[in-house]
Amino acid sequence: MAQSPIQSNQFIICPEHPSEYARFYCEDDHVMICDDCIVGSHCGHKKIKLKDYLSNKRQHLKQNAKNSRDNNLPNIQDALEKALKGKTDFNNSVDKQLERVKLRREMAKKAFDELQDELVQDFESARNAANDEFDRFSERQQSRIKLIQETIQIVESRNLDMLDTEVVSYDEKLSSSMTDDPYLDVPPTIQPPRYQCQDDSVQKGKLQTILGYMESGTYAEVAAVDFQRRHNVDQDRNGETEEENGSDSCPGSVVVEDKRDFLAVKTFKRTNKVSHIIPQQSLQAWLIHSDIEEVDCSSGMVKTKIIKTIEERPQCATRNNANELIIGMWNKKSLKQLKYSGSFGFNFFARNRNYTLGTYKNTAPLQAVCLCTCKSASVNGDITVCLVEKPASDQNPVKNPIIRRYANDKTQLESDLVLSEDKVDIEAPAYLSENTKGDLCIVSCPEGKASWITITDKNGIMKFKYPETDLKVANRIDYDFIGAGFLSDGTITVLDRIGFRQHLIDKEGMLLQIDTHENLPACLAIAPNDHVWIGFDDGHVKVFTYRNEYTEVSIKSLKHEKTKEESC
Repeated sequence: MAQSPIQSNQFIICPEHPSEYARFYCEDDHVMICDDCIVGSHCGHKKIKLKDYLSNKRQHLKQNAKNSRDNNLPNIQDALEKALKGKTDFNNSVDKQLERVKLRREMAKKAFDELQDELVQDFESARNAANDEFDRFSERQQSRIKLIQETIQIVESRNLDMLDTEVVSYDEKLSSSMTDDPYLDVPPTIQPPRYQCQDDSVQKGKLQTILGYMESGTYAEVAAVDFQRRHNVDQDRNGETEEENGSDSCPGSVVVEDKRDFLAVKTFKRTNKVSHIIPQQSLQAWLIHSDIEEVDCSSGMVKTKIIKTIEERPQCATRNNANELIIGMWNKKSLKQLKYSGSFGFNFFARNRNYTLGTYKNTAPLQAVCLCTCKSASVNGDITVCLVEKPASDQNPVKNPIIRRYANDKTQLESDLVLSEDKVDIEAPAYLSENTKGDLCIVSCPEGKASWITITDKNGIMKFKYPETDLKVANRIDYDFIGAGFLSDGTITVLDRIGFRQHLIDKEGMLLQIDTHENLPACLAIAPNDHVWIGFDDGHVKVFTYRNEYTEVSIKSLKHEKTKEESC
């Protein structure tokens, strides 16, 4: 066999004939072959000499090495660096998310601690208020007992030598001590407060909504390396954009959902359902249904007293700027005012007073369907009343209702504002409220249709309607509003019987949030200091408040508080 040009220590053995050296390269089968292969299995195949194939291969290898050094190796090193950086960024992002999870728990724990402290304080306040009542009663009765015993002892010891004036004096004293005062000498019957909670709210699934959950990232596997590289470049570009925008940076704070907590600060239950609530102060009010009841929950104990039974059915009620109760009755063209002892006015839990309902204003030939306290700073008003010719019905829709402001000085003329139906969207007005700018919030409740609220300025020019869509022609009732009122920041809270919902909208009529109640609501009133009184069909009355919780919480501050607690 001819000597191969390849050095002896580099002879290549034929893969098919181990005893032969390969001398050719089969281009059809891409394999090295020997002389036996040429006349055998590779007969007729295209072939070249092995030395020429190896020479070409050497040149290809040299060029391939150069390309690998100049192109492939940098790409692989770049991919490795990106992978290592991606791993670091991924782990850093997870660490930040875990920090947010822990921070969220700290926030929830802090909120729960505050709620617990407030709840404990409420119970303690109720205990102290009740104990004060019991102690006051006990002290009075002990004083009575001591006075009676002392008088009896004196009478028994000096019966024969007692002067006539002393006889009269001790007899009056003893008789007075023996007579029970119906307000002071009746043992107080105070219902203890009860702890109420929803057991299903502490289930793991519902607590998950407070703590949060993990939204998995995606890993898109691609086959084409060039596409993968372009994908990585795009990711880098997106990552730079996210970093510029502060996405997931979490430098030292966490932005929390900008939602206002709607919390019940007072809760009590009465025997009958409440149809109207008229706040006199933040935590003092009249409750109206078939009677008028005074309620004071400004202390730890809720005090109630029925002061007047109403023979007629009340349609609307409010207080005037003198804190006097004004009531409009169904199908009556006059307004009544609560009087006591022949005078106007109000004083919580006044004893031995005879309450009556006297005439406040004659509205004939019109009838009041809703009214509110006149709060406009530019008007010397007492109350603001919505007047119509007849209450709304399917056969008798309300036409151009009149908004009338009665003056504080009853000698002054009232001012009328006619709401034109072609300019202001109002139908069957049922609830009215006013803010200090004179803006009016009117709830329209047409029978068999969805309700809505209309906001006008002090001149009766319509500003917006909520909801914006035309629900008057809708067949499906989505809203059943029964009350709405302005809060001090200009937002408006709206009570909806559909879904037991409480809507909060901004000054432009945009919905901010919806909270839900446990039971079917019956009436609403806005008290000073933005306390929202709500009566429910089951007899419960609750006083709510909107609280602006943290919109941005500092991680450092929470860590500092936690470290301080641990050190203590």
